[in-house]
Amino acid sequence: MKKLLIISVLLIIFILSKIDLKAVNCFDKYSMGCQNWGQWNYSSMLVILADFPGCSLFVNYTFRVCSTNSALVQMNITDVTIGAGCASVTQFLKPNGTLDPSRVRRLKQKAFRHISETLFEPEKYNYICPNSKKIYTFWEGTCQKVCELVYSDGTIGYVTKDCETDYCCGIERNYCWNQNTSQIDKVENHYSEQYEECHILMAPLCPQPGDWVGNRQVSSISSESGCTNNCVFD
Repeated sequence: MKKLLIISVLLIIFILSKIDLKAVNCFDKYSMGCQNWGQWNYSSMLVILADFPGCSLFVNYTFRVCSTNSALVQMNITDVTIGAGCASVTQFLKPNGTLDPSRVRRLKQKAFRHISETLFEPEKYNYICPNSKKIYTFWEGTCQKVCELVYSDGTIGYVTKDCETDYCCGIERNYCWNQNTSQIDKVENHYSEQYEECHILMAPLCPQPGDWVGNRQVSSISSESGCTNNCVFD
């Protein structure tokens, strides 16, 4: 009986390995009408959110600008690191003492809102409402795995890995400068493709001890989730 079970498990793994299950590139799938995107660029920002007073988040992200229309920008929040004084973030991510993958996604969305608005600020007078606007989008797969990492400097980092999926979860921010109110007008749109069961046997690996995430080296993996469907928004 035990031998039969082992053979069955190996057969399932073999079959899944032959299926073309790849994490779809949501940024290419939803190109915002741009026919020619520029190269991805790496950057980082120290983010302080009103939701978590007294806590600084160090956020690594990549972005690319449409070569034919600079008003279109795609951004990917690659990882978020928290340091001392961030108990409120830890409580948010672990409401019951266990890491909640959907809340990690929401934290990354909060970072995306902050970073995109910060980047728009010096350009605001180039995009006057209602005839002009700048659009930032952030896409992830609906199925994700979350990795909670301890870095060699003692900080805690959160990295998400898209699992094999054909479906995407996206957030779009539209900005323009309102001359009547002397404020930035903001419109946010959410995109959630159909629900699906995640391929739990095809979960990607977390960064391993000794690996580098941005400029931080992984000391250990504190916890990791399986592949879960958690396309949620605040």
